[in-house]
Amino acid sequence: MTENFLEEHQKVNPNATGKTIKGGYPDNGNGYYSRKLSYEHWFKFNLHQRAHLLALESIFNLCFEILLTGIFTPWAAFTIGCVIFVARIVTVIGYLKKPEFRAIGGIVVILSTMVLHGYAIYNVVQFF
Repeated sequence: MTENFLEEHQKVNPNATGKTIKGGYPDNGNGYYSRKLSYEHWFKFNLHQRAHLLALESIFNLCFEILLTGIFTPWAAFTIGCVIFVARIVTVIGYLKKPEFRAIGGIVVILSTMVLHGYAIYNVVQFF
């Protein structure tokens, strides 16, 4: 596999040059479970795994802030929550197409999360 790695990688990712991919490799250290996969299936499996982890990494904070925002401004919490939900789906789909495409939905997620932060802080200050 190491002898013809670039060839195998270029079959899955035709734009591959053999240089390090910006944004990290898709491997999450699950080689034990994917030993019998072809390189293409391993690559796709790891893209899906990373897309899943991208969605999970902020779910607790988002749920907590939506709860705080919903105390005094429920429609804002609902609207921002829906925007983040749709933007996360767009981020995952973009990441699965090509890792650089996650920025399409990622920018919307970041901006709407900042608005959610503002609403949550405003509601906490208003509460006290």
